[in-house]
Amino acid sequence: MSFKWYLLALLLLVACAPSDSEVSRILQQYSSDLEKIENQQLRDQISPSFQKYFPDPYPDGLSMMEVGRRDVTHSTSRTVEMKTGEKTVTVLDGYRVLYAYPDFDQPFVKIHVEQSSPENFEADKAVVLEQLKGFENETLHVQEIDKAGRKFYVLNMASFDVGVRAMALLFVPEEQMIVTMYLLNQEKSPFKTEEEFLDLEEKFFNGLAESLNKVK
Repeated sequence: MSFKWYLLALLLLVACAPSDSEVSRILQQYSSDLEKIENQQLRDQISPSFQKYFPDPYPDGLSMMEVGRRDVTHSTSRTVEMKTGEKTVTVLDGYRVLYAYPDFDQPFVKIHVEQSSPENFEADKAVVLEQLKGFENETLHVQEIDKAGRKFYVLNMASFDVGVRAMALLFVPEEQMIVTMYLLNQEKSPFKTEEEFLDLEEKFFNGLAESLNKVK
């Protein structure tokens, strides 16, 4: 059924609905169906070989809100800013996706998935890991967290100021993929305490690891 006819059928159902509760139920169903259509349209923008890196929605409702593909027409590399200067990593293909929770119009997660050239993967991995560790100080340290056999390198910030609340890396050597994640703290965030944030962070890592392990 096309969206046009779906909407017409919905309006007819609402017009014939016997009660306010039935109208509410139908409108809720319409909202849910519309969200699924929008999510599928976003997911369709991602090539099949990358889709497992972008589960949608997550079990707790975290869903895609924006998809962008890296333009590799003119360059298959990118510059990485380091404390010691600039370095270069290869990028044969890649996507950037923003995720948000229902009822929040600002993203909670920004995730980049980039495919290195096979011969440069280990060198690229070393560069981005060095960049992440460059943010360490006396109180902030990169943690290695295992989720379903996948190792995440995570740096949680101490501040709740608006901006990046945590940065993380995940490497998938068998596909030469480098996954860079930014967990964001916006003016309106789905968490208020450190414990709430860490719970959402864990759910995100679990969901991604489980998605990757489904298809091998």
